[in-house]
Amino acid sequence: MDLVSYPTVEEIQYYNTIAIEMFRKSKQDEAKTINVSYIKNAIEKVRNKQGNLYEKAALMLLKVVIRELLF
Repeated sequence: MDLVSYPTVEEIQYYNTIAIEMFRKSKQDEAKTINVSYIKNAIEKVRNKQGNLYEKAALMLLKVVIRELLF
């Protein structure tokens, strides 16, 4: 039985949008959210990864942040 509660795609999109709004430099900056298929893939990889809660949380954060930095 899986006792870890994973975020949904909608939750990640919501918090991604809030972060973009909070940290954009000017009104002209375009807000681009993370692709839904990428989020689903990231959640699935973290869900299947062996490790404790902290390792899984770190992996999810890295997947989301690194993706944003690369694109």
